[in-house]
Amino acid sequence: MSTLLSSVAGNGSAAAWQLSQRGREVVLLERFTPGHKEGASHGASRNLNLSYSEPNYLSLLQRAVPLWSELEQETGTSVFDEVGVVTHGAHPSLTGVRDALDAHGFAAEILSAEAASERWGGMRFETDVLWTPQAGRLNADVSVPRCRRLLLSAGPTFVTASGSKASASRRMTGWW
Repeated sequence: MSTLLSSVAGNGSAAAWQLSQRGREVVLLERFTPGHKEGASHGASRNLNLSYSEPNYLSLLQRAVPLWSELEQETGTSVFDEVGVVTHGAHPSLTGVRDALDAHGFAAEILSAEAASERWGGMRFETDVLWTPQAGRLNADVSVPRCRRLLLSAGPTFVTASGSKASASRRMTGWW
């Protein structure tokens, strides 16, 4: 049975890589050519923010975060910088988010606006902040093409399209 994925950008490339690792046959549909600038996956970096309280999402993050290390090991390239993320502003329940993170094994700390301003001297805070040190920055310009390259050995089927009408179907050799 094949797994059909639409979009071969950030999420699609990562999902296809993992599916192929698990022995699934993958069919990829992409409206644009690989590496296009039409979506949200192009550019230097993406924020990997862990500040969620939803158990299902946090369970997903528990499984996903280690996969960035796996990608780094398989490609010999750094793709994730664990620099931490500060969540601030009018957030309804920093305590609830911190407690949910703690329950899922992620480090999180609430700091007063004053303490946060002292820690990060270049910023001024007006509310308490949530510091998640295991969060960070994904290098999208590196991680997306690396996921795609790992797919080549699995030989997924790649279908390009113009609008919604498929124009070509071929193996993904040489595209990335």
